[in-house]
Amino acid sequence: MKYILSLVICSSVSNTCMPPVTSTIMYENTYNCLIDGYKNSIKIIESMGEEEVNKHDLYAKFVCIEQKEKGKINEDI
Repeated sequence: MKYILSLVICSSVSNTCMPPVTSTIMYENTYNCLIDGYKNSIKIIESMGEEEVNKHDLYAKFVCIEQKEKGKINEDI
C-alpha cells in the first residue's frame, strides 16, 4: 500500500481549522508518512511564529491516508 499525508492547522481560540494541505508525495509505508507529518507540522508551526501560535492557540494535526488503488483514496479513514 501507498500513503499520502494530509495536514491541517487549527485554532483552539476560534475552534476552526484551515483547509487541509495534502501532499503530492506517495509514501511507501505509514512510518515514513508519519515522520514527514511530524517534521512538516514543526516547520509550519515555526513559520507561523511564537506570537501567532500563542495568540490563536494554534496546533497541527495530520493523517496518513492509505491509497487502495492507483488514483483512489480510501475514504473510510
